[in-house]
Amino acid sequence: MIRAILNSLRDAEVYFNSNDIAKHGYFEPIPNTGIYLMYSIRFELDKQDFKRFIGKTIKNLNICKDDPDFLYEALEISYNWYTFYTEHKKLFSSNSSLKSDMRKIYKKRIPNLKDFDRFFETVLNAFSEAFTTYTIVFYRPDAIYQNDKFSDDRKSCYINGRPDNFKVINQARAYYVMIYKDQTPVTRVWFLCDKDYNNAVIFNPYGKRLINLPLIFGDKDELINGNHKKLKKVLGLFVNEDTVLTTTREYNRFTYELFCPTCGQKTISHKLITLYDGKYDQYKIKCDHCSGYVYSDFYENHIPEKEAVYSEYYKTYLYKDEAVFSDYVQSYIHQIKSQQVWNFEKGCYDYVPLELLTFIDQKWVIKDQIPYLEKDKELIEV
Repeated sequence: MIRAILNSLRDAEVYFNSNDIAKHGYFEPIPNTGIYLMYSIRFELDKQDFKRFIGKTIKNLNICKDDPDFLYEALEISYNWYTFYTEHKKLFSSNSSLKSDMRKIYKKRIPNLKDFDRFFETVLNAFSEAFTTYTIVFYRPDAIYQNDKFSDDRKSCYINGRPDNFKVINQARAYYVMIYKDQTPVTRVWFLCDKDYNNAVIFNPYGKRLINLPLIFGDKDELINGNHKKLKKVLGLFVNEDTVLTTTREYNRFTYELFCPTCGQKTISHKLITLYDGKYDQYKIKCDHCSGYVYSDFYENHIPEKEAVYSEYYKTYLYKDEAVFSDYVQSYIHQIKSQQVWNFEKGCYDYVPLELLTFIDQKWVIKDQIPYLEKDKELIEV
């Protein structure tokens, strides 16, 4: 399914106005923004699939990990009530309910019912997600500002403390995705594509934590769990320490060109760095043109410009105190990635990158200077 979503987004060159959707009375979208894609997906697990689904959902809860008998009882109760739920669309009868049955077995183990509400909320969420229909809407990024009826993300740093994050993501192939249940917004995420719309990454969920979140965007195994730190590095903006779903672990696929939100110079997302700016009393996103830092592909990180030297050989920056100059390649190179050897052409010792050397007669020799070795081996010193 993720392939169909990416193809649709790639082909949706023009969005349609969300206000036009509201006129048809289908549901109330976020006003005054654009919509690129929308679809509905229905979850209706059969009874055996549900038993496996809820087992996977609750098995790592403390009470279930410590008491396999409790887990078995909870799964049996869940199975019976799910059968009732699919037929009657409710979780209570004239003399019992899912909650009361779970409460009984829980109280046997924990008389004061500590953390029962959290346990039951997890169970209830599993029921809700196993038998429901979601509507998914891909909005323009600016929808985050218009979505004032969704309180869960009103404190997002993209709106308040770090507005440069929005200035950055608004230049990416990104979408503000809202997930609705029964026309009620329940969860939103950022959905970002690579430049060819072959891969996607989903991050920064706000709202209800959905167990089925991967299946809302892809079939089984189409999405894998990602790393928020690695994603943050390539996107150049703040990524929450939360769920990240991705089609690939090659995060560099998600880098993109943009204009720096601070100085306006054209740059690449992985060269952005977030720094505190006392003048504005907020965190600002800057690039290597205005931050006082330069991005080093060698270290895959930013380093202070005053402490850096540019290497023509590596086509990136090195720390000065870790660099040595090589006459052979006429460039600074990293001392750990080099070896001091005899340079026959210069008639002196020189630092040379390891990949340009070979080991002959128990000595390192510059590959291109092997003929010198054959003519005059006595020039090679220990």
